[in-house]
Amino acid sequence: MCTALGVRAVSDPSPWLHLRVAKALMDGQRFGSPDPWSPFTSRAFLPTEWLPSVVAELGYQVAGLPFLAWLRCLGILALLLATTWSVRGVAGRTVSLLCAGAAVAGAWPGLTERPQLVSFVLLALTVGAWWRSAADLRPRWWLVPLTFLWACSHGLWVIGIGVGIPVVLGLALDRRLDRRQALRLLAVPALSALAAAVTPLGPQLLLTPLTYRANGSEFVQEWQATSPREPHAALVLLVIGAVVVLWARSGRRPGWWQVLLAVAAVAATLAMNRLVPVGAVLAAPLLADALQQRTGRRPEPARPAEWRGLASLVLAALVVAAPVAAHVAQQPTRVPLGLASQLHGIPAGSVVLEDDDLSGWLLWSQPQLVPVVDIRSEVYSATWLHRYVAATTAAPGWREFVRDTGARYAVLRTDSPLTGALAARLGWRTLGRDRGYTLLEAP
Repeated sequence: MCTALGVRAVSDPSPWLHLRVAKALMDGQRFGSPDPWSPFTSRAFLPTEWLPSVVAELGYQVAGLPFLAWLRCLGILALLLATTWSVRGVAGRTVSLLCAGAAVAGAWPGLTERPQLVSFVLLALTVGAWWRSAADLRPRWWLVPLTFLWACSHGLWVIGIGVGIPVVLGLALDRRLDRRQALRLLAVPALSALAAAVTPLGPQLLLTPLTYRANGSEFVQEWQATSPREPHAALVLLVIGAVVVLWARSGRRPGWWQVLLAVAAVAATLAMNRLVPVGAVLAAPLLADALQQRTGRRPEPARPAEWRGLASLVLAALVVAAPVAAHVAQQPTRVPLGLASQLHGIPAGSVVLEDDDLSGWLLWSQPQLVPVVDIRSEVYSATWLHRYVAATTAAPGWREFVRDTGARYAVLRTDSPLTGALAARLGWRTLGRDRGYTLLEAP
């Protein structure tokens, strides 16, 4: 099932940017001020997702776009396996598979061809580790090198560190820790933060979780507050609600650390669309534990044969996914491939006013052109982004914005108000159309 649903043509706007970043890093390019790709930025770009980007680029050089589709399938299966391991410590096999499946379903919209998928897999491992530490009060020191790997892969590494804090605080409130035990457990997130600071990006990485959202959150939909009406968010909230109901009916008071994790799951789910998968992963072992407690039986321990069987199924699914990806993912969707030759003919260094969702593909496929904005929203000032958004709706001031960019070409959605305004009011002529996009040239 995961193979059938997980393999598809590349459709997310972001993988193109990651391929371009990886290629630049592999060629020895470095990012700083001024930005090497755009003169309109106000902050230096920090490639926080460099490791999976390089892996994707290396695979792309060998197998093309089908590798990205296969890589997404790998990530989804890895998440299912990691979440199953996370919950297997507190529940039996059947309950664990059910709860892991619910977590993957709740996280589904976020399981795209992007490095954030690595975050969700590593988060599942981290959550499982802290549940085991809560049971035996032993620190899992392997979380420190795991955080180093995570910090080289995606910006949500800070969530992994944050999971340990409510667990230790809750265990202290439950009076299960003495001073020495508490310090040993707290040493894990402390050393994990240190591990993040000694990655190739250095200590500046510690500030990026705050800086990135502050710079561009109002312009990025996935960074905005989640609507509980969204199906995936509703599913995660339903799971947490079921946990609360099971706690109430059991008559057993959950540990404070469990309560705090439930609160964290709700907060993550509602905070922003991007964090709904975080809520799903946090909620899975809570539901598994509550269901297992309902049975009144201790879960049977997982045997090596069980994990070998699951690993064999995952391996078989990945083998099947390879030819499927080669068949369905040769060409991407949601990009105007028909305009590529015309875009390539535009003089190098030309500024192009483009649709934001198309900017990653434009950076990757036409590196000789200069975008007005791109999906690295954190590197642009709020003022510039506000002017860009207003211009795309042909709001007052759009003429001045176009003039200030110096753009002589534009590739925008055909139904965009700005497309019509450029043609009707400034006399820009249409060079071509494809897949809902129009390429225009200034007179």
